[in-house]
Amino acid sequence: MIVRNIKYLIAVLLLSAFCQSVFAVAPANTDIKAAATLTYTGLSAPIVVSVNVKVILKTASPNIDVPVTVTVAEQQSSQITLFFTANANGEDAYPLASFSTPTDVTNNQPAVFLVDAIITNSVSLGATAAFAQASAGATSILVPYDGTAGSSVNGLLGGDKVVINGAEYDIASVVDNGNGNDKTINFSQPLAVMVPFGTLIAERREVVLRIPTVGNLTTAAPGSIQTRVTVTNSGSESIDVLHTTNVVAVNFKKFVRNVTTPNGDVADAVTINGEVYFTDETDTVLATRGDVLEYAIRVIAPLGTSLSDVRVSDPVPIFTLYNANSSRLNTITVNADGIASPLIAPGMLIDDDTGRTAEAIATGTIGAGNTAVVTFRVTVE
Repeated sequence: MIVRNIKYLIAVLLLSAFCQSVFAVAPANTDIKAAATLTYTGLSAPIVVSVNVKVILKTASPNIDVPVTVTVAEQQSSQITLFFTANANGEDAYPLASFSTPTDVTNNQPAVFLVDAIITNSVSLGATAAFAQASAGATSILVPYDGTAGSSVNGLLGGDKVVINGAEYDIASVVDNGNGNDKTINFSQPLAVMVPFGTLIAERREVVLRIPTVGNLTTAAPGSIQTRVTVTNSGSESIDVLHTTNVVAVNFKKFVRNVTTPNGDVADAVTINGEVYFTDETDTVLATRGDVLEYAIRVIAPLGTSLSDVRVSDPVPIFTLYNANSSRLNTITVNADGIASPLIAPGMLIDDDTGRTAEAIATGTIGAGNTAVVTFRVTVE
């Protein structure tokens, strides 16, 4: 009878453990406490024997979400955000490496990684699992004790972001319950769905991949830089993700028209803001003393990328006099215009705002695919 009872008890324990762990994750640093109880006729008190097993880290490569491509202008920096989500059952550090292959681009700088705005070559991700079922709408989950007292658990602490059943949550705090058995994770948002026992609670972090400068194009056609990012876990398992930065030229041109005596080669004509200008690359515009010339400087940002802190300078041509207060940005009067041209070095900020208040200082930003046009007039001496 005693043997039969013990066999039955063992069978129940094994079946119970199996049912709880079919979809469960045992977090690293958790003590698996197993106790068996024996009773039989005449025994004054049950006999309990137990063993503890410490769960260790099971390494796994993180999930990485990466934008496929971005487009930037040559000589600009390129910056994208990679989203890392833990798959391991506890905290692990992941060394980061990158290798870039430029096409029709030169003088590009090596990529760097930033975590929390600090340049680094690794990222750490924490993880644990639910110690008890949590209901939808709850704002906390009980998790196993990780062997270390304090307000963190397996690398997770207040302010971190985690993914649970595909949904992202912000950790408000981690509370040590002081019993050496469990801790409580409090969230800033209620749980969207019920969280079963053993559900992975995985940290999600942003890693910025930045190319300080994409360099210069070597051809008229767009170029590219393909960057391979290699991520390794503590088990020496590596995964690669690829990202492509398209490098394009900024459309920057200057035109002229003779306001006093309109002339020029029709083949070189361009209409800007309702006026006909000429490229003047082959001296097709003619002028005599006293004629007023109007210059147009046009900047078009490439499709797919904006330009910031855009500034244009342009000295007044020799044998001409600047026409006071003649400068315009997108047909609007500009700040600091007067007897002297505001385009004298270091020049002036420009933008693509066609509704800016007259004489307001420009923002320096030209949106992707947008245009900024500066015009000014001079008189031929």
